[in-house]
Amino acid sequence: MSNQPPWKTSPKGGRPQNGSNRTSNDQRRSSSTQSHSRPSGSRSGSPQGRSGSSQGRSAAPQSRNPQARRPEQTRGQAPRPAPKKKPTRKKRKKKIAIFVVEMILLSLLLLILVAYNKIGFGRITHESIKIGDLDINELDSETKELLDGYTTIALFGIDNHDAGNFSNGRTDTIIIACINNDTKEVRLCSVYRDTYLNIGDGVYTKCNAAYQEGGPQQAISMLDNNMDLDITDYITVDFNAMVDIIDLLNGITLTITQEELEAMCGTHRVGTDEAGNPIYEQSENYLETVAEAAGQKPDYNLVAGTQNCSGVTAVAYCRVRYTSGDDYRRSERQREVIGQIIAKAKQSDADTLVKIINTVFGEIATSYSNMQLLTMASQFASYELVDSAGFPFYKNTKSVGKSGSCVIPCDLTDNVKHLHEFLYQDTSYTPTDTVEAISKEITNKTGYTRDDADDRLYGSVVPGADGAAVDPAAVPAAE
Repeated sequence: MSNQPPWKTSPKGGRPQNGSNRTSNDQRRSSSTQSHSRPSGSRSGSPQGRSGSSQGRSAAPQSRNPQARRPEQTRGQAPRPAPKKKPTRKKRKKKIAIFVVEMILLSLLLLILVAYNKIGFGRITHESIKIGDLDINELDSETKELLDGYTTIALFGIDNHDAGNFSNGRTDTIIIACINNDTKEVRLCSVYRDTYLNIGDGVYTKCNAAYQEGGPQQAISMLDNNMDLDITDYITVDFNAMVDIIDLLNGITLTITQEELEAMCGTHRVGTDEAGNPIYEQSENYLETVAEAAGQKPDYNLVAGTQNCSGVTAVAYCRVRYTSGDDYRRSERQREVIGQIIAKAKQSDADTLVKIINTVFGEIATSYSNMQLLTMASQFASYELVDSAGFPFYKNTKSVGKSGSCVIPCDLTDNVKHLHEFLYQDTSYTPTDTVEAISKEITNKTGYTRDDADDRLYGSVVPGADGAAVDPAAVPAAE
């Protein structure tokens, strides 16, 4: 330990053909003239030549009716075609309408193909999820009907420093994004990565281990199983994607405190000495690690206060953990940065958005198809971020065996009730028996019940439900 902030050091280095469909005169000519003497069902062949000689006419195929005779015609002459009926105005209008519809469909298809090639959807990693492979609780019909009115997506941010690998890794960010299909209102709920939950097969530990153990499929199942959700789709990004997006938006505005700045640069205060001077402890230098992963150099000219931040600075800000509020405040920072990105992207021109998509699509994995992504993108301007929160709402911290220091839901059943209230405005939700059983098991393993919730912990109150959140400066650090 030292009473001098070690982050005040010199920065490290960064790093058809068109074919004709025109019909020939011979092909358009009728094989025979209309005649009352021609028996029904006869069929005659058409002449093959236009010469006036006798060799110019080829023999007609035999009629199905042996008694039928061909009508008389002049040797060497092609049969006179039957007069065409002039199409009615109604038929002409119908043909025009069909043509217009076809042109519209072809134009739309062309636009999609152009967008596909220009935007570069082919670089996205698509990993479909089979619904039958997900562990979704048996929800009652009323709940299913309510949830059908929303699109709920799992957002994962992984930190495996292995670009392009989305099959596993630490999920430093776990966010439930809920979109009201009618109003387009969006609510974000962070799930604290150290939350003690059932990650699958009866294994209880920190929830961020689910993605590490079984990729997005197990991580989605973990959310559905513990929270009575019906999530079937996900989007995973690595931290390089966040850096690139923010840089292409020319930065976002953040207010950074002195404490956060120190932590971003690799130190955090752990107390004071006898003279009252702050004592610092070394920790991960987020500015350096994020910059190194992004192939950039960190900005060591940062000062505390409100400022426009680059992608490296903003992501380092997102990752800060050792400050007042601990991981709870970090989750809030992540939602804050996402909100800033959404707000600025909605104000950007089409060229900027295309550049963003071209740059970051190789850093994204999702269960959505390209067409689904196009549909979502077309509705982007109508989305409105209206609220954000952190889960669990009522919690405490405790060291649980080999899992180490965990965030304990107090209890899970009550937290799931409030989650459905926050996401879906369902004030009378009753959790399933599955959630009840998981909640009891968490209580058995940790000893914590609803009465053990520490209301001093940052963000312990349901937004808009029971009061205001606690001042982070008065919050004790997690164990």
